[in-house]
Amino acid sequence: MGSDIGKMFGWCSGVVLLYFPTWVVLSMAAFLGLFGYGLQWLIMQGQFSLPYFMVGFSLLLI
Repeated sequence: MGSDIGKMFGWCSGVVLLYFPTWVVLSMAAFLGLFGYGLQWLIMQGQFSLPYFMVGFSLLLI
């Protein structure tokens, strides 16, 4: 499942590269990666918790 999602976002970034410069796409990817992994780290450390409805909604997206 994770591989399929990675392929989907890889395709999207390729399309985005047609319209934006490389540095913009790399900056967006760096920000999203930092945000995503930072949020996971905060949840694992117990400094942040997600409400149940957000967890359920995220499962619907996968």
